[in-house]
Amino acid sequence: MVNWLRELLYLWNGKELLVKKTRILALSENELSANVELDPFDPDRHEIKIEIKAVTYHQIQVSEEPEGWEAKVIFDV
Repeated sequence: MVNWLRELLYLWNGKELLVKKTRILALSENELSANVELDPFDPDRHEIKIEIKAVTYHQIQVSEEPEGWEAKVIFDV
């Protein structure tokens, strides 16, 4: 999950693309597959209030619950 979130962050930092919508296709203990819809950053339409600097492993929690997967992730801002 951390690597996937880092890839999403790279799309913003490296290509100025914002995540508009995601659809999780498959999720398991070791794998995540998803479709991601992106939107080019447009300062006239988008307001960035706080930027995420990094995705970290610090205190990450991922668990499978009866309702589905649950995650707690801490971002460096």
